[in-house]
Amino acid sequence: MGRRELKRTGLNGDGWYEVSRWMALIRVAEARDIPELAETLSQAFDGDPVLSWVVRDDDKRPKALRRLFTYILRESIPHGEVTATAELDACAVWVPPGIWAKPPGLLESLLMLPETLRWAGWDRLRRFMDMDAAEYKKRPKKPHFYLAILGVRPSRQGTGLGSSLLGHTLSRLDEAGMPAYLENSNPANTPLYERHGFRVFDEFSLRGGGPTEWCMWRDPRGPSVNS
Repeated sequence: MGRRELKRTGLNGDGWYEVSRWMALIRVAEARDIPELAETLSQAFDGDPVLSWVVRDDDKRPKALRRLFTYILRESIPHGEVTATAELDACAVWVPPGIWAKPPGLLESLLMLPETLRWAGWDRLRRFMDMDAAEYKKRPKKPHFYLAILGVRPSRQGTGLGSSLLGHTLSRLDEAGMPAYLENSNPANTPLYERHGFRVFDEFSLRGGGPTEWCMWRDPRGPSVNS
């Protein structure tokens, strides 16, 4: 399948994308947005089954979640595919093909150990590392856009912001003929992803009695489907 350049349409003078089909104003996230978006994602994932299993469970947990999402945003935003709503109350962390496609090497893992310990603590370090390895093992080899995170502040959940963010990027991927992939850590979100064309093709459970993650793939939709 040939890959065409992804196009951004509907940009207004303030840098926002007018999304008439969806229910929000959306723009590409910038470095200055990281503190607010990290807080949004921390709230959104506070009860997530997988992060509840791997992130430390003590009085340092709120700070650990913010540090984790701050790190993820710092690593992903430079690639230009992280999107956010106008009020920064919802965020989709996408990365293009080839990014985060291979697990870190031994040296990189050792250098990351102090930060990983801040997220997981000693008690859950093995769980965190097992999760990371399992996700890399299941990631498809075929080039794809990877949706690492989709989060909406609890007070705004159920208002269509998640669908707005998904629709914004997926419409571009359809135009470019590019598939998408995600790991779904919460079965309550499966219907949302399925409505946008994702299908479960595999699953895995984290070691030691941990929760299950569902691997979901989406082939690009043709014009006849979008019309």
